[in-house]
Parts: sequence; C-alpha cells; structure tokens
Amino acid sequence: MKNIQKMELKVGVVSVLATALLIIGIIVGRGYQVSVSMQTIKMRFQNSGGLQVSSPVVVNGVKRGVVSSVVNDKGSVLVTATLDHIEDLRKDASATITILEITGGKKVEINPGISDEPFDPMQEIPGVTASDFAELVSQMGILFSDVKNILNRLDTTLTATNKIFGSEKFINNTNQSIENLNTILTSVKDILVQNQSNIDKTLRNLREISSQLSSDYSYYQPKLKKIITNLEVISDETTRLLSKGEITLRTVDTLVSEINSVLTEFRTKKSFANRLIFDEQLGNRLDSTLALLNDFVTQLKKHGLNTNVRLGTRP
Repeated sequence: MKNIQKMELKVGVVSVLATALLIIGIIVGRGYQVSVSMQTIKMRFQNSGGLQVSSPVVVNGVKRGVVSSVVNDKGSVLVTATLDHIEDLRKDASATITILEITGGKKVEINPGISDEPFDPMQEIPGVTASDFAELVSQMGILFSDVKNILNRLDTTLTATNKIFGSEKFINNTNQSIENLNTILTSVKDILVQNQSNIDKTLRNLREISSQLSSDYSYYQPKLKKIITNLEVISDETTRLLSKGEITLRTVDTLVSEINSVLTEFRTKKSFANRLIFDEQLGNRLDSTLALLNDFVTQLKKHGLNTNVRLGTRP
C-alpha cells in the first residue's frame, strides 16, 4: 500500500514537472515573455504580409517582444505588439515586416528613430511590408508574362517588317532612289569641278573683304571713339544750355508778367501819364500851349525882349 502511494506521488510530481516544462517550452518556443515592464504599441501596415500572432518584434535586430494581434482596420492592417520596454523609441520610429527565415515566418523590425522627442505609446508607428521570396516569385511570373507578350508583339512586328522589306516593289523603289541619289551626287560633283576656280576666287574675295573690314575698323576705331566722346560732351553742354534756357525763359516770363501788370495799372489809374496819352482834351490843350510857346519863342528871336524895370516906386 505504501509503495503504491509512493508511486502515485512520484507520478504526480513527474506530471506536474512535465506540465511546467511543457508550458515553459511553449512560452519560449512561441516567443512569449513575462515581464512587469511590458508595454503595448500599435503599428499600421498596408497589408499583413503573412505576419501572425506571436511573431517576434525586434529593435535594431534585438528581440524585444511579440505580436499580440493582427486585425484589419480602416482599409489597412493594425498590428498590436507587446515590448518589454520602449524607452529608446523616438517620435519618428518606423516598422517593417520582413522575412524571419528563408523557409518561412515573418517578424517586425522596428527602427527606433533619431528624433529628440520620445515615442508616445498612444500613437501608431507607420510601417511598410518588405517583399518576400513568394512575392518576388509572383512578380517574376507577372514579369515573364509581360515579356512573353512583348516578344509576341515583336515577332509580329518583325514579320510585318520582313514583308515590307522583302516585297519586290519596295526593293525596286529603293534601288531607283539609290540610282537617283547617285545621279544627283554625280551632278553636284560635276558642278563643283566646273566651278572650282570661281569658288576659289569667291573665297579669296571674301577673305580680302574680311581683311579689309578688319583693317578699316582698326583704322577708324580711335576716330569713332573720339567722335563718341565729343558727342557725349556736346550732349552734356546741350543739357546745361537747355537748363540755362529754361531759367532765361522763366525770367522773361516773369518780366513780361511785370510789364503787363505795369501796363494794366497804367491804363486803369488816372495818372498824368495816363491822361497825357489817353485824355484827348489834355492832348489838345498841350498842343495849343506848345503852339503858343513856339510863336513866343519865334517872336522873341525876331524882335528881342524889351523889358521895362522900375525900382523903388510904383507907376
């Protein structure tokens, strides 16, 4: 009886130990971690890329946690992961889903970023999905299909081109064009040979004209510069003269204004000069007085002056 109880006790202990080892193996094998400082972060990708729950999450290649959920959300994939700590993550952190091993499996690679601001756990980390081997094979299949279509089209094009270049009409037209071109080149050559002397003479004349123009320019260049300098001086003098002319015109205008003012005052005010010029009666009296004075002077010259002077007594 005691042996049976001991045996049962041993079996129970072994069972408990086996269960504990099984649980520990599952935790280690599936990547679960137990820590008091575990924190949750969220990452958003365009697609999951085959990522599964319990896939490892690494930061700069060092395993930091595991994926806890992968769900479709708002037209994209929201991935939730638990990490043992996130103190080194910055505000500009990013995530990439990459292949875990050549045979399969995926992981999340987090780039912690370089920003001065720390990462806010309430925010989402933007992520991208890297192409894996299966996706590359699929893309290569699509590429091969496109290449096949291009080759078929190229074969059709070459067939049509062969038909065009192989037709008797095209060959005859090409030969005729070559013969015509040969005839034209022969004619041009004959013209050049016949006019070689004229062409040489023309070229010599052009060289002489160019040389003469260069010589004339060298000869007249100082004179042209002098003329330009004189023109600049004349322009400056003309400018100063015009300035003085403007001053003179302003002075004359002022003088004319003053003369007009004097004439206006002369015409309006009853002065002696005004009466002398504009008063007809005063003019007639002055004429009579001058006539009498003229007669007096004439008589004086003719008869002299007879003066009777009495001093001291009255007549």
